[in-house]
Amino acid sequence: MSALEQLTIDWHVNHDVLLLKGVLVRNTLLKLHSEKKRLAHIKEIDLSELEKIDSAGLALIAQIALQLFPNKIPVKGASPELISLIEAYKLPLELI
Repeated sequence: MSALEQLTIDWHVNHDVLLLKGVLVRNTLLKLHSEKKRLAHIKEIDLSELEKIDSAGLALIAQIALQLFPNKIPVKGASPELISLIEAYKLPLELI
């Protein structure tokens, strides 16, 4: 099994919070992307259990947020590196 095949992203929704776990990169995001419609009721995204996220993963998070919330969606658990990207791209995510 190659290193790319070992990358996975898992998620679950608990009390209107989307919890992401694993690796959200270009090679794994299709799984989450295909489930976007089932996320219509979330009120917060928890990134605290993400091991890695790349720019494609961040773009998907921003896309989900823009579709669900007219202003900003609360995001918690972002790493310092991810916070820097969110701020640099001026994404509509509220860091909590």
